[in-house]
This record gives sequence, C-alpha cells and structure tokens, in this order.
Amino acid sequence: MSQFTDELLDRLSIATVIGKRVSWDQKKSRPAAGNYWACCPFHKEKTPSFHVDDRKGVYYCFGCHESGNAITFVCKTENLESWDAIRFLADSVGMKVPALSGHQEQQEAARKSLFDICEQAADFFKMGLKSQTGGAARDYLAKRGLSEAILEKFEIGFALDRQSNLTRHFTGKGISLDALIAAGLSVKPDDNRAPYDRFRNRIIFPIRNARQQMIGFGGRALDPNARAKYLNSPETQIFKKGLCLYNHTKAREALRKNSTLVVTEGYMDVIALSQSGIGSCVAPLGTAITENQIRQLWKLSTEPVLALDGDQAGLKAAERASRLALTLLEPGKSLRFCFLPQDTDPDDFVREHGERAMLELIGRAMPLSDFVWQTEFDQQDQATPEGSASFETAVRAAAATIQDLTVRRQYDKYFRDKLYQLSRSRYTRTTQSPRQRKLSGIGPSAELRASLLAAGNREEGIEQFIRECVVLGICLTSPQILPKFLERFENIEFSRHIHQQILDCMVSHIRVADEKPEAFRDIIRETFGLDTVDKLLQLNHLLPLHNAADSLGDQPDRSIASRAKMMLTEELNKIETENAARQELRDVRLDAKEGVGSNPMQRIGEVVESRHKAQRGIKLSETTQCVTAENGVLIDTQELKEFDQLVKDIDN
Repeated sequence: MSQFTDELLDRLSIATVIGKRVSWDQKKSRPAAGNYWACCPFHKEKTPSFHVDDRKGVYYCFGCHESGNAITFVCKTENLESWDAIRFLADSVGMKVPALSGHQEQQEAARKSLFDICEQAADFFKMGLKSQTGGAARDYLAKRGLSEAILEKFEIGFALDRQSNLTRHFTGKGISLDALIAAGLSVKPDDNRAPYDRFRNRIIFPIRNARQQMIGFGGRALDPNARAKYLNSPETQIFKKGLCLYNHTKAREALRKNSTLVVTEGYMDVIALSQSGIGSCVAPLGTAITENQIRQLWKLSTEPVLALDGDQAGLKAAERASRLALTLLEPGKSLRFCFLPQDTDPDDFVREHGERAMLELIGRAMPLSDFVWQTEFDQQDQATPEGSASFETAVRAAAATIQDLTVRRQYDKYFRDKLYQLSRSRYTRTTQSPRQRKLSGIGPSAELRASLLAAGNREEGIEQFIRECVVLGICLTSPQILPKFLERFENIEFSRHIHQQILDCMVSHIRVADEKPEAFRDIIRETFGLDTVDKLLQLNHLLPLHNAADSLGDQPDRSIASRAKMMLTEELNKIETENAARQELRDVRLDAKEGVGSNPMQRIGEVVESRHKAQRGIKLSETTQCVTAENGVLIDTQELKEFDQLVKDIDN
C-alpha cells in the first residue's frame, strides 16, 4: 500500500487538490515555480501565510503550523480517515486502489451496503410524505412555514403509522432483515415477536455525512403523546451520533459566502435558518456537543456561534459546551454564544422576526472568555469577601483547564485584569461621595489624567479606553483613510472586546468605507446600534473633524483626510506604546518572581518614563518648573496646579 500511496502522491498536483478549497493570492504566488500562497483554511487570517510547494507535494502554514501532503489535507478538510482519503484521491486521477484482504473486503462491502440501504430508505420516506396517507405530515410542515423547495432541499420524508411498512417493503425487494437491522431501520424484539419499523408516524430528517453519504435518520413524532418527541437512528457501523453534524456539507458550501457558522440544537432550527437565508448552520444529533463535533466545527470555522434555545436547558447546554471547548482551545480557535429570548428557539425567532434580526443577534454573540466569566459571576454570591474569593477561584480554575499553554496564559491574564477592574469598581462604589458620583461624567483632560500615573492614583485603563474610542471615532468620521492603516490594525490589541468587534466590522466593510462613507456608517449603526455610533462620533476630540466632514458629504476635503490620518497615527502610536509598556511590566514581574533578568526597578523606571512621554506627547524643557512625584517622574507644576484645582472643584 505504501508503494501505491507514493505513486498516487507523485501523480497528484497538490495545488489542484488544495486549490478547490482556497483562493490563491495572485501577488505572492508563483505558479511557474510551483509556489502558491493563500489564507489558511485551518485558521482565520487576513494576510496569506499558507504555503503550498507543488513540486514537493507539501503544504505548511506559518501562522498555525499545519502541514502535510494531499492525503493529510483531504483527511483534515473532508473529515475522512486515511483509507477513505486515499480512495477519494485515487478516484480523482483514475487510479485503481489495490485489492484488500478477504476480511477487509467483507467489511467494506457491508459498509457500502448500509450506505445504499439508507439511500433507498430516504427515497422511501420521501414517497411516504407525498402519498395520500402523508397528508397530516404535509399539513404539519406547512404550518411550520416550510416551503416545497426547502422540503426538497433537505430531503424531508414521512414514516407512515404502520407497524412494519418499511420492513416488509425492503425484505420483499430481497434485502435481508439483518441488513435492515444493521442499518438501524428495523427492530427485532428479544421476545421473538415479529420485527417492526423503528420509525413510525414521524417526520423524517435524513442525515448525510461530510461526504454526502446517507448514514441515518432523525424522526419527529406527529403524535403529541408519543413516548419520544425526537428519535434518531441507533449507533451503527456507519452512523455515530457524536461524530456527525446535521447539514455539514450544505453549511460548508454556504460558508464560502458567509463567514459565520451557526450551531443550533435541532433539525428544525437548521432548516428554518436555511430557509430564511442563513445557510451556514449545523446541529449536533440530539445529544450534548462532543469533542469530535467541536473539532469538526473548527474545521469549518475558527469561531462558530452557538445559537441556543432561550431556556434553562439552552443555558446548561452552553455551559457544557464552554467547559469542553476550554480544554480543546488552541490559538485562533474559539466559540461564541448567542442567546435568544426566553422560551424561544432559532426556528421561532427567525419565523417571527426574520433573517436580519437573527443576524443582529448572531453579530452580538458573546465570546467564550466573557461567557465563562459571566457564568461563574452569576453563580457566585458577590456580596461578601468569601463569595468574591470563591468567584476568583472558579474563574482561575476554568482557565487552568486549558491545555494549550499560550491560550491558557492569555485567559489567565484576561481574568486577572477583569478581577482587578472588578475589585476597583467595588472600592470606587463604596468610597465615592454623592457629589463625586453626580459629576462622574466630568473629569480632567487626557493630559491631566496622564499625571495620575505619577501620583500613583490613576484610574486603571481610562486612557486606553478613551484612545480606543477616539480611534474608532476617527475611522467613522473619515472612513476613507481606513485602507492606509490595515497593517497597523492587525497588530493593535484593544483592551475592550466591543471595541475590537467594531474595528473588525469596519475592516470587513472597508470597500464601502472607501467609496461611500455614509453607507459605511449606516452599516456600523445597524450592527452595533445608533447610540454606540453616535457616542463615538460626538467625542469632544472629534467634533471639529466630524462637523467638517459632515459639511462635505461623501466628497471629503483632502485636508480633512490628512488631519484625520495624523490624529489616527498619533492615537495608534500611544496605544501601541501603552500595550508594549503593559507587556514589559508583566515581564518584569515574572522575571522578578523567577529571579532572572536585569534590575527590575531600573526597568520599571524606563517603562514609566516612556509611557509618560507617549501619553503627554511632549518633552519637558530645561526651563520648565517641575516637581518629583513619589515614583520619580517629573510633573509640570502648572499641570499639577490645574489638576489640583479641578479636584477641589469636584469636591465642592
């Protein structure tokens, strides 16, 4: 077999195999030399880092480090075993696979027979739906709003309310009872009673695997008093519930047009979303989501969205999925969670509110990190120190379950930052005077706030928050400058998830930003709400720029764009400096803890000085009168006087 595999790989063009799943980058690729570049199909990226060497027959991603040959690529992208991938590729080049051993041939023949029987059963169930006795089933489906086209697309059928209708039909055609039982279609009682059909008086949802082979069925009871509302095929040689996703192939095709993969709980949710226009959706097969299914989801999309029912069961399912996903996380792959209104499922919601409303909900899906945080927060009593300690222990324990060291470190950092912000907010709430709370919207300028660093009493993260808002506000006011900053945006780390989501949305609509600024702003308003956009546009820092741009409509003056570029460059420089300073301080703490590295106090002093200069954007001249703060930073005395006066005004 190894000789055959080598010959197969020699005959194949790996660029042809992979080219069916990716779009080659025309600038970086050199077909004449056998070198091809594309955005990696295994993780989300904006610039191509996935390289294919057609002459050597191998691929490698410099981002996620996936590598292999044509066989491994087909195994990973099509969810095939090695043997099936070899057969698939051999068929594509007209090669005949060597004969198997006698036992292997028998097993392979039995598997093929089961696929064929299930295919015939699907046709039989479709005929049942169209028959005269299928009227009640057709009426039910019509009440659920399903069109003839969608019934045909999903091959929906009906099992008549008869004891052994399918069993008699297929045994009459020469198919053995043992084969029907092996396919999960017939049941033979232990008490020697006559065999009977597994599915009776049920709407039938055929299930295909990732290779479009028919492997099993799901049945929805028409009788409201039925023992089980939904019934799936049993585990068979070809059907393993924990290894399959309903609508896998159709969702994979739809993802070529839509980047978001939606995971629902049931068949009807998938079908209703598909009919509304959201075709990139799948569902587990009546069980809690499994490790294998999460890995399959990540092959389709790096960050699928779980759109679960708005009830307690949906929340529990989300918690189970989040706990499992944490243990499997790796760089670039995660989950998001979308929760529907109470006692509503995706089927109900999309039929009542439509595709656009559903897409808005999906767009606001909660990241996995936030969901884990919120879940533990809701389950712990925050009113006492003991409850707060229990909450902190819980979120740290959740982060500790992550196997990938890089991701675990980032989660631990994220939770530490949030715990710190939470503790500060508790302290602020209990120590602020009523007068201070009333004037909480009034504060010092950005320059004055920078001096709080030296005083050792700076409100954590406020400068970063303001700067991120300013960056987004500039992009909204002068969106035509966005293309000039794409590379910098890729390297910027925003401290707020919502800010990062807004920026990602802007980048994804960059063509509209360049051509139709007002239409671009409308897209952001529709996605994140009018209030969010208006608050960004009305920042004091941006009012002159915003008013000037509005007065010129969609033909902005070059001087306005030039001013916007300068402002954006300055703010991005400050954010990058702040991020670098935070990382350096973290490294200093880790080095000091482990007893390595140079003098920590000297390094901290250098970080503080560079950070202070970046925040103020000025250098103190030799004639400037200064005072030395507790941490050694020089402060302009005039700035300090103005700040002290502002504090007195607030206290009065």
